[in-house]
Amino acid sequence: MANIGPNRGRVLRAAINRFASVLIDEARTLTGLSYPDLDEALGLEGGQSYRYSLYPRTRKTRSPQAASIQTLENRVAKLLKRRAHRLVIQNNAARSQGGDKFGGSPNAPLGLDGAVNTDLQIAYEHDWPTFRRLKGRPAMEHYLWQWGILWDTDRLPHPWSRELFGIPADMPVEAFLPALTTAHIMVRRDAIAQLAAGNLPEFPSYEETLAVARSHCFPC
Repeated sequence: MANIGPNRGRVLRAAINRFASVLIDEARTLTGLSYPDLDEALGLEGGQSYRYSLYPRTRKTRSPQAASIQTLENRVAKLLKRRAHRLVIQNNAARSQGGDKFGGSPNAPLGLDGAVNTDLQIAYEHDWPTFRRLKGRPAMEHYLWQWGILWDTDRLPHPWSRELFGIPADMPVEAFLPALTTAHIMVRRDAIAQLAAGNLPEFPSYEETLAVARSHCFPC
C-alpha cells in the first residue's frame, strides 16, 4: 500500500499513525506472522508493516495517507476474518465541551477547523472497541468471537463454539460472522443510548442476540 492520495493535512497524521500501529499489532498478535510475512499477507511493500507499527513516532515511522487507512483496516479484517468497520474521526476536545465528538471519516473529515492533532483519534463507527482498547483487559474475552481466525483454529474460550450456535462444522466463518457481529453492534449501540439517557442498560441473552442476528441473515 503506497502512501499515495491527497494529503488531508498534518492534523490527522498522529491519529492515523497510532491507528495503523494498532492494526499491525492486532494482525501480528492474532496470526503470529513476522513483519515480512505480514507485508506479503497484507499486500504491503517490504518493510512497510514494521514502519507502520512504530508508535510513538520515530524517524523510521511511516503511516498510510488519510485516504488509505480504511484500506488497511479492510485488509487486516480480511486477513483475520473479522468484519471490517467504518473508520471515523473522534474529536475528544469537542466531546469534553459538549459538542459533536465525530468529525467525519479520515478520507472525508468534517468540522476540524482549529482542531489540535492531540485531540483527534481514529475510531470505529458505533464506538466499537478497537484492538488497542481490548488488549490486555478483561473485556477482551467478551470480544474474541469476532475474529474468524480464532473460530478456524479452535482458540475461542467457552462458551463460544459452533455447537452453542448450531453452526455446522463445515460452514465457513464468512457465512455467519458478519450477521453475528451486526447483532452485537446493535446491542452495544442500544446500551450506549440507554446510558446516555441516564438508564441502566439491559443486555440480552444469547438467545435474544441470536434472534437479532437471524434478522440480519444469520444462517443458523
